[in-house]
Amino acid sequence: MTARLGENDISKMVLKEGFAVLKPGFADGNRKARKAVGFTGSYPGGIDQDYVNYNGSTGKQAGREMKSKNIKDEGSEEGGIDTMDVDLVLSKLLADICKVRSKRGEHLNGLREMSIMKGVVEVIDHTIVITGPLMDTIELIERLAEGERSKVELQIAVDRYLGMYSVEGVRQANTRVKHQLEEVAVFIPDSWKLVAVQADKVSTENLVEVARNVRNWVDTQDDDNKSTKTEREVESLCASLEKVAASLRLSPSLGQSNSLPAINGHLTSLRLALQTELTSSDTSNSASRKASSPPASILRSAWRALVALSGQLDMVRRKQEEYHVLGKEQTY
Repeated sequence: MTARLGENDISKMVLKEGFAVLKPGFADGNRKARKAVGFTGSYPGGIDQDYVNYNGSTGKQAGREMKSKNIKDEGSEEGGIDTMDVDLVLSKLLADICKVRSKRGEHLNGLREMSIMKGVVEVIDHTIVITGPLMDTIELIERLAEGERSKVELQIAVDRYLGMYSVEGVRQANTRVKHQLEEVAVFIPDSWKLVAVQADKVSTENLVEVARNVRNWVDTQDDDNKSTKTEREVESLCASLEKVAASLRLSPSLGQSNSLPAINGHLTSLRLALQTELTSSDTSNSASRKASSPPASILRSAWRALVALSGQLDMVRRKQEEYHVLGKEQTY
């Protein structure tokens, strides 16, 4: 029976006004579709509102499709990425990280030299803080001993030296210098090693200049800076993921905040760093990789500076023993 309002067919009215849509399958003999929604009998037009959204799927299939659609919609609202793509994103990320680390191994020697030269700068910076004042005081004491100054001034200078001398500080500095000399020695030609270095003729200003030149060269090495940035971004992302894991394990009842650390920013930064390093390594040729080795002038000055520091540390240790005896003699 057709529903009517006065002389008007209600079904035709709602179709005309757009309040319902014609769904094929109810009136064209599609018994399977009618059975799936529990529809029986003959009802031409099929415009019942309860079945307007029906798309022909049956039972569980329709439920799964609707759930999948909702997940995709939520992912689109939060960033335009399907939530189900997380596995693909992380897999691609891991593959790129492995790729850049593999490429770094292709010029491992250059990176090792870079690391050693950084160590040279650190050792010089640390050691001159100890040797600088001691060497200056040795020079003062030698000058006072040769002149006609009073014994009082000489004793003051000796006491100053013994007061600033640290047995442990000198020992640690000597260990660092010896170790760094062994690291650099593998890159030093034998002919350089035959040239003697007068430790007492090398001033603190000379050593500062060497450290500055080596540091400037290190700072110009773009490849190393890019790899350092990449690893820094990896650590930042991992730290955020660890915080997320910790937050998920905690119960809200413990008074912890329900907010999670932001991940997207770290992920974007890491992707950019990886892309930059990959692009740089792809466009580099063997010549540019060889250029990562320090110039001979830088390497030689670094070697001579370490040899000079080693000599100065031996000198300040001997002078400490000598001045200790001298100090006792001056008191009598």
